[in-house]
Amino acid sequence: MNSRVMNSRHPSRFLPLLVLLPIAIGCESDEEFKPAAPFAKEKDIQVWATNASAVAVYAHAYEPIGVSDGALSYPDPACPETSDDGTTFTIRGGCTDASGNEWSGQATVTRDGEDRLLTFDGFEDKDGVVRLTMLGPSLREFDASLTHGEVTTIDYVGTVEGDYTGRTVWNGEGRVEREGFLPPVGSVDATTVDEVVDNDVCAGQPVSGATTLRTRDHTAVIVYDGATDCDPEENARLTVNDEDRGLIGGILCTVNSVGARRAPSIPVFLLAAAGIAARLRRRRRS
Repeated sequence: MNSRVMNSRHPSRFLPLLVLLPIAIGCESDEEFKPAAPFAKEKDIQVWATNASAVAVYAHAYEPIGVSDGALSYPDPACPETSDDGTTFTIRGGCTDASGNEWSGQATVTRDGEDRLLTFDGFEDKDGVVRLTMLGPSLREFDASLTHGEVTTIDYVGTVEGDYTGRTVWNGEGRVEREGFLPPVGSVDATTVDEVVDNDVCAGQPVSGATTLRTRDHTAVIVYDGATDCDPEENARLTVNDEDRGLIGGILCTVNSVGARRAPSIPVFLLAAAGIAARLRRRRRS
């Protein structure tokens, strides 16, 4: 399929996240860059960064919630199959859509006023829940506890501040764990602080803010710089254990809409996640 779519509240829960294949980066050579594991290679840091930022985590919930709210629709109305009893929106796989993409499992979105509870039951190899809670005008919290493909797990709490157009600000923290034969493997604690998405300033990468990745002994910090250096390589600034490593590429944050829009406008916090989910999905299938 070609479609895919907060100041922190100090989460106390850290469970097992999302399986995504490592992606090649367009940045400087790491031949002389040999810090200790788990940040031995910049391409590994790039995988962690694009899995564990606040926007990237929410990307996995964006589409089911967006479709359930009528903000998005699947390109093929027959697959996946959807039904709505007024309170619970159900998405069923077990079919192949018109583009040849196979859909599996089931997802449900339960509505309670402005709040949403998304439950994955094998839907696109995901199991677990994502809660979306309205905290105040233009401020939402999301709480994700997911497994994907029996390889990656996540427990994460974040917030997004913003509405239908313009600038959004993302914050969050959680733990990402990966296992299997595809690097990187292990776990990191990730914190995103004030990741700003503003398509008018820089489409395709965060405008400002930072995501920090920590293990017991090592720290990598990705500083977003789209406001001052908006480039097609989606570069950000990288430091590892306080050593400046220059630019790291492929730190994406797209705000293009995906799928057929049925509403006149879609909250930017959904659109920010949409592009990430679509691009990661295409990379998994390539």
